[in-house]
Amino acid sequence: MTAVQNLRVRRILWIAGALVLLLVAAEFLRLAWLLHRPIHTQDGFEAPKLSSIWIASRMAPGAFSIQNEIVHSGRGAGQITVRPKDRFEGASDDGAASERDELMEAPRFWSQSGRTCAYTFSLYLPSNFPIIETLLVIAQW
Repeated sequence: MTAVQNLRVRRILWIAGALVLLLVAAEFLRLAWLLHRPIHTQDGFEAPKLSSIWIASRMAPGAFSIQNEIVHSGRGAGQITVRPKDRFEGASDDGAASERDELMEAPRFWSQSGRTCAYTFSLYLPSNFPIIETLLVIAQW
């Protein structure tokens, strides 16, 4: 191989190496952006069924519905009706027995340690909502 050919091979290898480095750096920056980008989710409960941003596995069948009689904005609102013994969870070492109908975010939206999260929601409780001498959790994070 002549000196000129050797120089050409070196240039091609250098350019190829630089391109590989640029591609690796670009992918690293893309992944960093994906991990740290803001995630905006919103559900106005306008669709006839629960959207994929939610899971209702801790809810009794029929406890959740979309209704349009009382809304904050738009045409719809989610409605959760809790009945005695819905998703009954017996007492354990961690606490007393409880009943629940729990609407949860899908796991891909769960907050991560070290990341700032902001939540807003509107809640309507009817004037005849029963106030009892037992712990009652309406929302939790």
